[in-house]
Amino acid sequence: MSRLLLLQHDSIFARYGGVQYYLHDLCALSSELLGEENFLSLIPSRKLPRNEPAPYRFELVPYPSSTVLSKLYNRIPFSLIAAARRSLGAKRADLLLCSHVSLAPVGYWLSKLYGIPYAVVVYGTDCWGDLWAQDEWSLRRASHLFSISDWTKSILVKRGYLANRIHIVHPRMYEGFESLSTRVPRESGRFEMLCVARLDSGEQYKGQDHVLEALRRVRTASPRLDFRFTIVGDGDDRVRLERLAGLLQLQDRVRFLPAVGTRDQLTQLYRESDLYVMPSRFGKWQGEWRGEGFGIVYVEAAAFSVPSVAYRCGGVMDIVTDQKTGWLVEPDSVSDLALQLGELIGDRARVHKAGERAREHVLRKFTRAAVRAEMDRALGKSFSPETSGLIRKNQTVFFSTT
Repeated sequence: MSRLLLLQHDSIFARYGGVQYYLHDLCALSSELLGEENFLSLIPSRKLPRNEPAPYRFELVPYPSSTVLSKLYNRIPFSLIAAARRSLGAKRADLLLCSHVSLAPVGYWLSKLYGIPYAVVVYGTDCWGDLWAQDEWSLRRASHLFSISDWTKSILVKRGYLANRIHIVHPRMYEGFESLSTRVPRESGRFEMLCVARLDSGEQYKGQDHVLEALRRVRTASPRLDFRFTIVGDGDDRVRLERLAGLLQLQDRVRFLPAVGTRDQLTQLYRESDLYVMPSRFGKWQGEWRGEGFGIVYVEAAAFSVPSVAYRCGGVMDIVTDQKTGWLVEPDSVSDLALQLGELIGDRARVHKAGERAREHVLRKFTRAAVRAEMDRALGKSFSPETSGLIRKNQTVFFSTT
């Protein structure tokens, strides 16, 4: 049976968010698949899964609180390496799985030191391009990659990575959303649109400003349409968006609400919404790649029978099927976005049908059971001697995360 060790880089992420929830789920599923005795997670002492029980074994690793030292630990995590060496010395592994590309050099070094192969989990902007030379070099020498989406996998394949070495393990929907009662759609009243996102200046790619401009055009073309767009989130970009809504004379059509603390608190907002609108862009701005590696909010909305409108790019391509479970429009085309929103605001029945199909889709593809099956396949392929000459039959896994 396999054993898995989690090495977590606390300093890479300033807050507990989507990546941490994803890794927490991977750890829980891996421990379940491999057996509790075959899994160990090395977790920075300052970062435990918030308000979540840990159904897997873990060991706390001392990490510096100093900003300067934290940045150094992004590159050379001394205490993490020491803990990994102790664990590897106590029980030999058959696979080292690093949960972030910044750990790939550590994975490579440990693989050479102990004669074991390593794999890496990839998400989006971390691997789409322009990596640090040592990260790119080490990533290309990994035996396998675990990708958060088909979109990210497709980019890596275009960059020369082998498709049969990249295995998809999607994020799963919040378990509480799997058993929701069927929503009774509203037949009349104001058409409600929703967007939930961090409103940080570094995340302007999420496209709320494009939606505001599109809604101005909708209002000009069809002034009798009754709609409202609710933006939920906090951050330093909120002031800009509020000012833009005022300049576009949309104060009575746009509502800003503060970020919510838990997914449960989103329930009422999703239930009140007809359409989820977040046209995230994809590309490179100011020297950095931007875009959605996945986009769990599209899945959450669909769980409430709320279909999405987005641009045809990014991780949403794994979630939304155009004209069936939602609508994908030409990237960066505000005019196309305005036309699509105008049509949908005036055709609630069409939106409701797409919402029903969206719910059916996510309940097939993004439940805990579905993602567990993906993880099972990914581990099985990574252990197969047919796909990697380095991997033997009686495997032990070491899973290092960021």
